[in-house]
Amino acid sequence: MLNFFIGLVLVGAGFLMVYKNQAFLEFFDRVDWAEAHLSGGTRSFYKLLGFIFILLGFIWLTGLGENFLFWALGGLIR
Repeated sequence: MLNFFIGLVLVGAGFLMVYKNQAFLEFFDRVDWAEAHLSGGTRSFYKLLGFIFILLGFIWLTGLGENFLFWALGGLIR
């Protein structure tokens, strides 16, 4: 049950980061690295980070975290 709640929180936070990226920009200010390396600057950084939160939230929500880690990092373990 806790995994479900944590997954929902991650998905919700990710959605807010994608949908309300201007509010995150005003609250956390600009990210210098993102301004220098991403074409959309800090707004693109917050959207990308939100998308990653959404993906991790759904992975956590469905309980596939362990399988995902073995798939993603399996080559490093062997």
